[in-house]
Amino acid sequence: MMPSTGMKEINAGVAAGKSVESNNETYYSFHTGFGMWKYAPRRINYEAGFNLKLNNSAMNYVTLGPYINGSVRLGYLTDLFAETNYDFSLSNQNEKSFHLRAGISYPKLFYSPVGVKFFGDFNYYSFDRSMTVFPSVGIYYSIPIYNERKKTESGSE
Repeated sequence: MMPSTGMKEINAGVAAGKSVESNNETYYSFHTGFGMWKYAPRRINYEAGFNLKLNNSAMNYVTLGPYINGSVRLGYLTDLFAETNYDFSLSNQNEKSFHLRAGISYPKLFYSPVGVKFFGDFNYYSFDRSMTVFPSVGIYYSIPIYNERKKTESGSE
């Protein structure tokens, strides 16, 4: 089903990716956020929240930061999305990174609140000025929150 314009969602997901440049570098992330569908015919979604990321490389580190996500619904089963993150290190003050994720998602697989995302995670690390690309996959769960008022015609019950 297409989302209604008054629908809001709480989203949570996990993702994993492996670096193109280095076989030894992988990451795992958990994000949670709040989103809403706008503009008839309910095709554009905005979402904001926080992302926790563990990078498993020669120097393991954990980062936490805000993200903003936007997606466009294509048909009933596919979304194209882009997401930006700016993460701050929880282990070292000098480790900050900027992420741009872009890809395709399949929401509500088999009419459930579970969806899958396939995307590229483009990372820029400020502490060593390096850039890494991670082909990634994620699974997420959406809890719909409806905030619509029912309209009644005058004189009807």
